[in-house]
Amino acid sequence: MTYFDQAWIRAVKSRCDETLQRADVGFTAQDIHDEHGAVTAIMWQANPQRYAERYPDSAIVDSYGSQWPEVRDINCTLKLDESPHAVGLAIEGWGLPEVFVRVDQRGDRDGVQIANLLSRIFAVPNFR
Repeated sequence: MTYFDQAWIRAVKSRCDETLQRADVGFTAQDIHDEHGAVTAIMWQANPQRYAERYPDSAIVDSYGSQWPEVRDINCTLKLDESPHAVGLAIEGWGLPEVFVRVDQRGDRDGVQIANLLSRIFAVPNFR
């Protein structure tokens, strides 16, 4: 189940795409769907080598241990099926727990808020 319409998803994805491109680790977005075709998450996947080089303090290599050489993607996932008033943000590495972000169903405004959080995590310029 998802609480967000396609216009909201497009607006949020657009704002977050802009921020994650600034991280310069090859993030690409894809929608994750449930069995009914509803979007339940937006997942951005990064190039593991570029991520590890750009963010050595993320401890991403250590988190994978001996599996590291085979890692194909580093995921940043925005979960949309939590509540109509919050989304979950999970990012590999950093040792961060899943973060819940309050939203108010206004796509552009929510997108800026989520993008600003991503900009702090990835140390890239944010929206004003």
